[in-house]
Amino acid sequence: MIIDDMSINTLLYYLEHPYEVCVNMEKKLRNHEVFLDFDAESWTNGSELNDQTKRGSCKMKRYSDYILHTHSIYSRAYPSSEDILKVCKRKTIKYSFIVTSWGIWQLYAGNKSVLNSADTSMYLEQIQKIIDKYDKIYPKYTAINKITMGSLKKKELNSISRLLEKKLSNFDFKIVFTSWKEINKQNNNYELTEIF
Repeated sequence: MIIDDMSINTLLYYLEHPYEVCVNMEKKLRNHEVFLDFDAESWTNGSELNDQTKRGSCKMKRYSDYILHTHSIYSRAYPSSEDILKVCKRKTIKYSFIVTSWGIWQLYAGNKSVLNSADTSMYLEQIQKIIDKYDKIYPKYTAINKITMGSLKKKELNSISRLLEKKLSNFDFKIVFTSWKEINKQNNNYELTEIF
């Protein structure tokens, strides 16, 4: 499945906004290929960022098999602990895509689980300890003080992703990162990695 260059350009446009944008994606067949297109009725914007402590998060009214949201260039360029746990808990979500200034993150969990509030808090805390490692590699990184794509250390990003997968193995959790440099090599198309 593919997210085409027109959709990618739309997402790049929204990365420049100081808030997140959420949208459900739908499978469509075009020229004998399967594409993921935006469900236009599901677009949701987060609130404006007004200081460094707010992320401008968006909330979806409903979830489909494929969900996508942006992390503004003014926020962190990797999934939050809530993003990660959401795909582990919500049965309707097959894949979650997070579009950031580094590239696109693809999240998947094959074993969904309803968690009570104590378990939710425990997992969020454990996940946060792992994702804090991204900040250690790229301290205070946002697009305001951009690093170049060439200096993204994919090996280090992947090692953190493997830690997340290990911690969340009971959910059959998988995470794949594709940089903008890699997407540009595919004529600005993003090809879904079939994880399961």
